[in-house]
Amino acid sequence: MTENEIKKINNNSIVESINFEDMITNWLRSLDLKESTKKTYRRKLRPFFRWLETKNKLNANYNLKKEDVIQFKQELLKEGKSIYTINGYLTTVRRFFEWLSDNNSNIDNITKGIRNFKKPEGHSRDDLTAEQVKECLNSIDTTTITGKRDYALFNLLARTGLRSIEIKKCTGEGYKTEARKNSPLYSR
Repeated sequence: MTENEIKKINNNSIVESINFEDMITNWLRSLDLKESTKKTYRRKLRPFFRWLETKNKLNANYNLKKEDVIQFKQELLKEGKSIYTINGYLTTVRRFFEWLSDNNSNIDNITKGIRNFKKPEGHSRDDLTAEQVKECLNSIDTTTITGKRDYALFNLLARTGLRSIEIKKCTGEGYKTEARKNSPLYSR
């Protein structure tokens, strides 16, 4: 038996072993998602299985339990991982085990009832200070046309609070209308 194998559980009795790496590959193949998303899912599953290895829980004599997932969650928090990172790991682990139990009646979903951490309300990042804006603007090489463009765009974002999508959709003509006189982009 390899390190990635673990025994299946059916009514607390050991039935047979499965290879998690193969199961992860099968799960990812079954998803109708972009390849980049599948790579992200695989990347987010790795910490859980690495953690299981370090705790010696990926061996033939150990049966995974819900408590293992809870312990993994708590240890990530102790390590100082952000709530967003932990929730990303948990969501992926949960989806994997849901698929695993749905596709194999001998495997219980050990993640059932495991919840993500609540996300803090409000903005996750502080505004840039005036000094940080100056520092960013000064770091842009304005000797090239690309640098001049980047300087203008960053300056516009920093001074107006516009979102990048608003600037992307912006055309000079769209902001010269009478209805937009109060817009910071209105030009006379």
